[in-house]
Amino acid sequence: MARRRPVAEGRARRRSAPSRAPEVTRAKGMAPAPLDLTGVRTYPLESRRSKVGLADFARPHVRGAALSRFLEGLPRILGGLSFRALVDDVLRARTRGRPIVWGLGAHVIKVGLSPVVIDLMERGLVTGLALNGAGIVHDFELAVAGQTSEDVSAGLGSGAFGMARETGEEINRAIVAGDADGLGLGAAVGRFLAQRRPQHVAVSLLAAAWRLGLPATVHVAIGTDIVHMHPACDAAAVGRASHLDFRILAGEVARMGGGGVYLNVGSAVLLPEVFLKAVTLARNLGHDLTDFATANLDFLQSYRPKIFLAAGLAALTVCVWLATRPTAYRGMIPPLGVLGLVEVAIGATVLLRRTRQAEARRERDRMRRVIASFRIYKVVETVVLTAGLTLMMLFPRHTPLYAAGLACLLQASVLLVLDRFAERRAREYASGLEASSSRGPGSDRA
Repeated sequence: MARRRPVAEGRARRRSAPSRAPEVTRAKGMAPAPLDLTGVRTYPLESRRSKVGLADFARPHVRGAALSRFLEGLPRILGGLSFRALVDDVLRARTRGRPIVWGLGAHVIKVGLSPVVIDLMERGLVTGLALNGAGIVHDFELAVAGQTSEDVSAGLGSGAFGMARETGEEINRAIVAGDADGLGLGAAVGRFLAQRRPQHVAVSLLAAAWRLGLPATVHVAIGTDIVHMHPACDAAAVGRASHLDFRILAGEVARMGGGGVYLNVGSAVLLPEVFLKAVTLARNLGHDLTDFATANLDFLQSYRPKIFLAAGLAALTVCVWLATRPTAYRGMIPPLGVLGLVEVAIGATVLLRRTRQAEARRERDRMRRVIASFRIYKVVETVVLTAGLTLMMLFPRHTPLYAAGLACLLQASVLLVLDRFAERRAREYASGLEASSSRGPGSDRA
């Protein structure tokens, strides 16, 4: 039996080994020689330009100090720097008399922030509101009943969800009356609440906007709000009043050049899309829409990259499942796995990318290349789709090549659909970047 070498002996041999690995020919099965670090070049730390210094660090808050002291103590790094820049942008807009429009998702209202927003409206830090259709529901119910946000699951089974009488009847009545008087949807509901003066009208954003003479626009997608289920709903009045609100918002956006601000707060899809169309309309009509700031304060900022990630991970999961089963469709694994990895790579790259303000020009150049590459993607995906169809027609079912063709067909179809949406968003994003000038270090400035 072989004698074990004492541990101390092995340690001694390692200590006595030379610092430089000997030049020997590596035998088969041996580990590769470690890289020799003798020639590494270094430089003095103080000569390096660093991104973070002690002057950028946060300062502990002193008990009893003012909120302004707390804000001044935030780090001048990443979000802290962006926040200061956004504050400067808003104050500049107020000084110059430019619009400061807040696009609010309904959750901003139902989580109790209406009093804060109204205070900002009274201070001139909000000059206009843009809401989705759910926003007027929560705003109305809070003003009338002092409560909102029903339990969907509790009422869905019985068909009672969204059927509160006052909400459905009175909001629709307010819209019809306002439309008859030439008001937009937001002004119609705001006037109704201001005139009726319910017990909790002080928390209503729409009533406050009407009282202060500020535009409050509501942008409705028919069928998404509970008031659309009620017989009192006049679809013509809703559509006409909401379209008027879009034109009112577009008018505010047209005045943003030279220092205006638009903040997207709590809306992932609808209000950003409305804002993009308002920007396009204003520029189409010749308005000088440069040097304005935008900030996205939505919790969900990257839902499209996550779709790519989800599609890719689903494809890879199917590959693993097929690999564990004796089926003829295992021929799907190679194309499904390769294209799944492509989807994961695309989703992860976009999701993890963080554009630095100092690299705005580089980002614009990058987006030009991205948009140009979509043409190549479509050609490649069409070729893969055609190849998949060809394999499926040439080979019988339950053969590996038929399965490979099916995988190519499915993945190419998914990628074509996703890239269609991705290209549209890329063009919209690039249009904002192209108009950028003198960007600050915080919020996006176009």
